[in-house]
Order: sequence, then structure tokens, then C-alpha cells
Amino acid sequence: MNNASLTLFQVHNERYVHHMKKQVGGDHYAKMAIQPWEYAEQNDLSFLQGSVVKYVSRYKDKGGIQDLKKAIHCIELMISTFPQETIDRVSYNLKDK
Repeated sequence: MNNASLTLFQVHNERYVHHMKKQVGGDHYAKMAIQPWEYAEQNDLSFLQGSVVKYVSRYKDKGGIQDLKKAIHCIELMISTFPQETIDRVSYNLKDK
């Protein structure tokens, strides 16, 4: 099938599928059923929320404990956006480094 016979949606979809199959630097995302960025986009997650999904999804195949620490850091950044009195009401204990 050539591009002249494709609808605009089909051309867009073919390009999308092509880019979905591509990964620069490893295969830790490409082998997932759904890539973290796609999940984040479909669920309207913020950058930090999407980063948590990314780091937790790939830690076994890429960064190990360092990726889990990155996810924790993103969560701590999200927590820091709450008023201090709200943070004080919720107790959590994560050892530093």
C-alpha cells in the first residue's frame, strides 16, 4: 500500500506504530506490553507521576535499586507540593540513601 492510497489517520497511525517499535538504548521499554510514557499519556499523568511509572516499570531490567530510588525521589517531590500541615498528618519513613 502506498501513501497516496492511505487516509491521513492511516498515515499518522503507521508513523505512530513505527515510532512505538523504536527504542534508543536498550529494550527495557520495547518488551513491555504498554510503554510507561503511553500509560502516562493515556491517563493524563503529570511529569513526576509518569516518571514514577517509568522508573518502577524498568527497574528490574535497567537501573535496579537506583531506579527505585529515583521513583522515591519523584514521590518525595510530589509530597513536597502539599502544605506542611498535610504532610505532618501523614507519617512515612524512608531511610535516606
